[in-house]
Amino acid sequence: MVVKGDSNKDGIIGTLDATYLMELLKNNPEIDISSLIERSDINRDGTVNINDIQHILKGIVGIEGFEILQPEPESQPEPEPEPEPEPESAPEPEPESAPEPEPEPAPEPEPEPQPEPEPEPQPEPEPEPAPEYWRFELYLKTHFSY
Repeated sequence: MVVKGDSNKDGIIGTLDATYLMELLKNNPEIDISSLIERSDINRDGTVNINDIQHILKGIVGIEGFEILQPEPESQPEPEPEPEPEPESAPEPEPESAPEPEPEPAPEPEPEPQPEPEPEPQPEPEPEPAPEYWRFELYLKTHFSY
């Protein structure tokens, strides 16, 4: 489907189309634009020129009289209805099985090892008694005068 104004064939009529036409006309003024006329001759004057670029730009900004018809999005085909599911038959009863044995109890986890107790502190040894100098001093005082 050919959309008038969609010069760059991206499915949207916008500034990129105007830019595309300007580049074509600027770089190749002698370009054979017969292939572009169907798509880019938006003002339908039989040629593609600056007037078509102006028409696109004026239409984008909404100037009255330069309306651009955006292409209709291609319609998606109607999805086919899903087939009706067949009614399910009653499930066959499962044969009775022997009762399941009770599961063995999980082994108890090993207790964490207790830290070794710290050894009790040894009592400090009693200091040896001080020599009994006082007796000697007393003896000296009492027997000698100094």
